[in-house]
Amino acid sequence: MATYNPTSSGVVTGRTKLFVFAATGATNCNFVTTIPWAPNSESLTGSFLSSGGFVVGTTAELIQYLGNNAHLSYIRREKTTRSELLAGGGITSTNEDIIPDPRIEVGVVCNGTAGSFTGEFMDEIHLTGAGATFQGFLGRIVYSAGNTLLPENTFRVDLVGVGVSGSNTPFTNISTGVTIENKNNGITATVASSSVRTFINTGDFASKVKSQIDYSYGMTGITIGDTTHLRHVILSPLDRDFRDFLQTTLPMVTSNAVTGDSNRKSTIYVPYGFSGASLGFSLNAITGGTVSGTSLFEEFAVRSLNKIVEGDLERKNSIFSIDNAQTIRGILTLGSFDSLQSDPVLDVI
Repeated sequence: MATYNPTSSGVVTGRTKLFVFAATGATNCNFVTTIPWAPNSESLTGSFLSSGGFVVGTTAELIQYLGNNAHLSYIRREKTTRSELLAGGGITSTNEDIIPDPRIEVGVVCNGTAGSFTGEFMDEIHLTGAGATFQGFLGRIVYSAGNTLLPENTFRVDLVGVGVSGSNTPFTNISTGVTIENKNNGITATVASSSVRTFINTGDFASKVKSQIDYSYGMTGITIGDTTHLRHVILSPLDRDFRDFLQTTLPMVTSNAVTGDSNRKSTIYVPYGFSGASLGFSLNAITGGTVSGTSLFEEFAVRSLNKIVEGDLERKNSIFSIDNAQTIRGILTLGSFDSLQSDPVLDVI
């Protein structure tokens, strides 16, 4: 069986959090909170537990619980009351107050009584029919018993990470007669209605992910200078003040009008972060560049401008890709921005 595996491709993008859940049952998996994702941290399983999560053996098991910050906009609370006839007479009622997985995208109504279709949280689910097999992962099962929103003798299967292997096909043509199967236990059922409840709108989700792009390009680094003047620079390519500083200062330093001027400055103070200097650094404006005959400041400016152009291009490509994705799964598997954060990328069928 496939698993929801955000690191299978080695690509990590976007703003990611580890989503914490209090249980693994498909009917009672309660979302608790999020914690920072630190894949190399040996204490991550302990942090998951201390934050209210269930017991997990290894960090690798936690990968399937990764989610994008955008998912937090879809947190909802569901309250239900279940009534049951006791064998000795009388009725007992159970109140449930659950926050389902915010990553749940759709819910599909199927035929069957309570308990006829079972599974564990994040089991692999297939929907087969209408010329395609959609893959998803089990977020929750809601039975009609005690739920006035579902027809009698039906249940709803809520899914995370819905998609078709190798395709950007949207979740459509799900109608009566389509077969649903839990690939982990082999249990099957049929879809009862063409009505699919949508929990996350694709366009809305895309807008939230696009808003993360500027954050993703927030900081980067370059190395400049020969062996005598070697410097490591941390910079923000999207910083408007930084761009203005470069565009104003570089022509002054490289202009022929100032090359032979006796008043030409030999160093220029740069108000941005360098190794060994928290408040900027004075850069040699005459020599010190990696290439003979260039100054340290010239190299700083040119390499910084290259980073700005590269960032602008990647940013536009990311926006174009997100705008053309037709599924949540497609949006989250772009892998085109932010090498320091991560978004879910799915194993395929």
